[in-house]
Amino acid sequence: MTGSERDDAEEAVRDWGEEVRRRELSRALRRLEASGEVTAEERALVAVTSRRVVAALIERWLANCRSDAAVAVLADVVTD
Repeated sequence: MTGSERDDAEEAVRDWGEEVRRRELSRALRRLEASGEVTAEERALVAVTSRRVVAALIERWLANCRSDAAVAVLADVVTD
């Protein structure tokens, strides 16, 4: 795997994390709104928190993938 291929694989994993984050954030905000009013500040706080959590998890996974093969497998799993 070239450096560029590894970068592409890592980007695919990050994209997947963002997709999951947005989907789950949308669900959570709908549930919160159904139970009462959610302010713009609360929405922003939940969104920022979700970004931080997902970024921390994804970066930790990628940091622990010391081999290119591990990154490639992870990218294959999340893009299927």
